[in-house]
Amino acid sequence: MVRKQIIILDADGLVVKKPNKRFSERYARDFKVEVPMDKIRLFFENEFPLCLEGKADLKKVVAPHILEWNWPKSTDELLNYWFSGDSELDIRFKDAIIRLRKQGKLCYLATNNEKYRTEYLVRKLQLSELFDGIFSSCYLGAQKSKRVFFELVHEKLGRPAKTDVVFWDDDRDNINAATAFGYESHFYTDFTEFENWLKLNFKEFSSRQ
Repeated sequence: MVRKQIIILDADGLVVKKPNKRFSERYARDFKVEVPMDKIRLFFENEFPLCLEGKADLKKVVAPHILEWNWPKSTDELLNYWFSGDSELDIRFKDAIIRLRKQGKLCYLATNNEKYRTEYLVRKLQLSELFDGIFSSCYLGAQKSKRVFFELVHEKLGRPAKTDVVFWDDDRDNINAATAFGYESHFYTDFTEFENWLKLNFKEFSSRQ
């Protein structure tokens, strides 16, 4: 039975449930407005990635778009609306993380997020209490699809044996980067698969206690 000591989990799509609708679709439905999808798409393709790597401030880059998106309120209210729709904790992961840490395993969150949403999730979901640490792209200056992200994470972990680290994510590019760095990496498809991996690798999960 392989004894991994450090487990790194993706946020959105794993620990944080994936929303049923994208922000733009939810916005159009809730406020019954015609959203310029092409303009929103261009924002997320061009400006938002800079926020994810801490190279731009989301509040500053989104503010000029408020009028063209037909948003009638403030920038802060827009971000609160945006974040509140993508912030449901998956209780199954919470239970698994708590059990892993009770057995002496270290559990970390790795996320591609800009600073305001990172802070929002940490505060609302009490992630600092749930995890041993949080690695967000906005603070590391790189996204998970880049090798440098994992180089920086490895340094912050204290340079453990790479064979002691396992990484779970639902993005192939992130998995490829982690694998190339030397971590055992698993592409997440559903919780049953993750649960089966826990049972295979940790005897504490082979039967409910």
